[in-house]
Amino acid sequence: MIKVNIKNQFNNKAFQCSEGGKEVTLTPLGSGFPLPSANTFEKSNYDIHYADDLDNFECKGNIVDIHCSDSVSVVRLIALGLYGDYHESVVIGEDNKTTEYKVTFPFMHRTSLSVKEAKLFYTSEYVVSQSSLSGVVKQGISLFEIEINLYQQTKISFIKFPRHLGVHIFAITLF
Repeated sequence: MIKVNIKNQFNNKAFQCSEGGKEVTLTPLGSGFPLPSANTFEKSNYDIHYADDLDNFECKGNIVDIHCSDSVSVVRLIALGLYGDYHESVVIGEDNKTTEYKVTFPFMHRTSLSVKEAKLFYTSEYVVSQSSLSGVVKQGISLFEIEINLYQQTKISFIKFPRHLGVHIFAITLF
């Protein structure tokens, strides 16, 4: 298992940093996840940076360099689709070859799934919103673990994400 450091790609804030905090920018209207409890992601296979100034990136054709000499067979993402389910291409690069994989990024307001390659990773029963008078909207919001099974063991040199601002990536782990 290799956790990929993607902090240099972050350009968005999805989690509150403090109770009642107004820093959330997951959507243009300032909606996002409430502050999770301190140990929520502690035992996961992912580095979730919810307490940092930025905690995810919206995809703008980002290329994430992978510095790993080990071969892997699975890429797992913690991600979501902002306004619906998005079916996009993710390109996995190795030394002299690239392979394109079709990936479904589930809609963030789903609280159940029927997508084979994805499962719920984290769900909150409500959304925090800067545009709401109460600051809280009773509507579920979720992060998803998406699995990309590679066609063969691969020494990945980079991952290229789609150019789609509705797709947000929070973490990458290689297996």
